[in-house]
Amino acid sequence: MKGIIDRFENEFAVIEIEVGKTGLISKQLVPDAQEGDIINIQIEKKQTMERRKQMEKLAAKVFEDENEI
Repeated sequence: MKGIIDRFENEFAVIEIEVGKTGLISKQLVPDAQEGDIINIQIEKKQTMERRKQMEKLAAKVFEDENEI
């Protein structure tokens, strides 16, 4: 999804997603952005699945260690 930074309000960037539709994101996520910049927001499915697998392994290890106590 692409959006255009319309303006900044306090700690947020106001993003125009579609004509007449806006959303807010933290300015910390776009520290070098300026009004009028186009940003691309996407879900990284492959990285998400890899991270979930890592978290599942970590959780299994924690519970395994807990059962040994």
